[in-house]
Amino acid sequence: MASFVVAIAFAYATRSYWALIASQLVAPLVSTVYTYILAPYRPRFRVAGTKSLLNFAGWTSASRFISTINLQSDRFLIGHILGKPQLGQYTVGSDMASMVTYAFAGPIMQTMFGGFARLAGEPERMRAAYLKAQQMLVIVLLPFGFGLAATADHVVPLVLGPNWDSVVTVIYWLAPVVSLQVLYLPMLSLSMAMGQPKVLVVREAVNFGMRVPLTLGGAWYFGLLGAVIARSLGGLVIIGMTLMIARRFVQITVLRQISNIWRSLISVAVMVAGVELLKHSLSPPTGAATQILHVGLLIGTGAALYGCTHLALWLLAKRPDGAEQFILHMAGWRKKA
Repeated sequence: MASFVVAIAFAYATRSYWALIASQLVAPLVSTVYTYILAPYRPRFRVAGTKSLLNFAGWTSASRFISTINLQSDRFLIGHILGKPQLGQYTVGSDMASMVTYAFAGPIMQTMFGGFARLAGEPERMRAAYLKAQQMLVIVLLPFGFGLAATADHVVPLVLGPNWDSVVTVIYWLAPVVSLQVLYLPMLSLSMAMGQPKVLVVREAVNFGMRVPLTLGGAWYFGLLGAVIARSLGGLVIIGMTLMIARRFVQITVLRQISNIWRSLISVAVMVAGVELLKHSLSPPTGAATQILHVGLLIGTGAALYGCTHLALWLLAKRPDGAEQFILHMAGWRKKA
């Protein structure tokens, strides 16, 4: 909120790009100060533990550096290959496809890191926590990605207006893969909790070495569609590779990790099928009010189908301990003995 207020104030006062710079500076400053309000602490200079701290921070920083280059470099090169208009379509579509997933990913990863760190040395509890974390992430975030892809042809014209047709294509191919990538978020937290941040560097380096050449090759030979399809295929490969790395840490096979989320996969398939059927039964919108009504109807139908299917499958599976039980418990429901 502080970032937003400062951005608006600077934009009004200066009418320049300094509003963006000010908002970017205020956000970390306010959040840092607020941590000291929540947990009063007076820092002091000490050199104890410097070696281990620098070792951990060095590997973590290196992985974040490679990840940032990986996420941004393709945009510069795609702009050179396809031109500025196509770059705009690609960038907006990519941001929309990943917005919800990345917004939730950071806070959730921090929470999982603390939980996994407390379970170090207890392999059985660690495995159970890892699988439940996967379930929680997937059950919450998977419908956002697939739902956005299914409704993009209605959402994009409403939000961005006409002349953004290519954004629909980008979202259609990227949003489902980005939402599936939450499968490997527990492994990222787990590797740091177990003091193995160098694994993240290897993963990010492989991801960079695969994603950028594939995306640029697709753009060079097949245009924007080729770029997004190539990036999606590369993302699926990285998901599989990361799950294989997780097998080394917690001794859980890739197949077990995938079968752990079978209810979410079936539920999202039912949701997408229902939304597609409903889209074909709707008449073309005649104005903004009709567009809003259609989008609301599609989102409501998709959410109802996903939630009801998930609940039904959980009940058919005899209410196993998992993400569904945790969510219902948080909502005030108590499982009967």
